[in-house]
Amino acid sequence: MVASRAQDALLSIAPEVFVDALKRPEALPALFSYASKNLSDKPGIGEALVHNKNCPASLLVPVVRHLSTVGIQSLLEDLGRVSDSLALATALEHSSSVTADQKKTFFTKCTAAP
Repeated sequence: MVASRAQDALLSIAPEVFVDALKRPEALPALFSYASKNLSDKPGIGEALVHNKNCPASLLVPVVRHLSTVGIQSLLEDLGRVSDSLALATALEHSSSVTADQKKTFFTKCTAAP
């Protein structure tokens, strides 16, 4: 009962509050995990996770399907982060938000990387 009420309380918080918290360099790993699992479809959450370099690549996998083309571009600009996670690279490969140009650029960079 307590867990259910706590979950309801968290879900009643405006997404902007989470976005601001996720942008902080000192954001806790538990916040990244919660946002990835429960808030990835909310406006700005995915982009905030992508922009915080402390967010593990594994937590970005469920977020990819909710990212805008701009959010995808931000993620693709961090080739090391994407190439460190096969699951993330696969999610990007299959995302309908990734443009043909982004796919071409990304896979060209991946095959050219040492």
